[in-house]
Amino acid sequence: MRRRLGERLDVLAEAVVRKTSLPAEDLESFVSPHLPESDHFGEYARNTIARYEDLQTLAASLVGEA
Repeated sequence: MRRRLGERLDVLAEAVVRKTSLPAEDLESFVSPHLPESDHFGEYARNTIARYEDLQTLAASLVGEA
């Protein structure tokens, strides 16, 4: 999950710097399907996804897509 998050953050940053459109995101593939429901990691996974969505919205506004 952390590796995928890092890759997606790089893509967002690149789009903001270059002022290009953001790629379509499939958040379902962001984490393993069982992880958000996990007793041990579920809250972390759900919060990470929610913060990523917030960041994605902010990045879209910076490149003029919002």
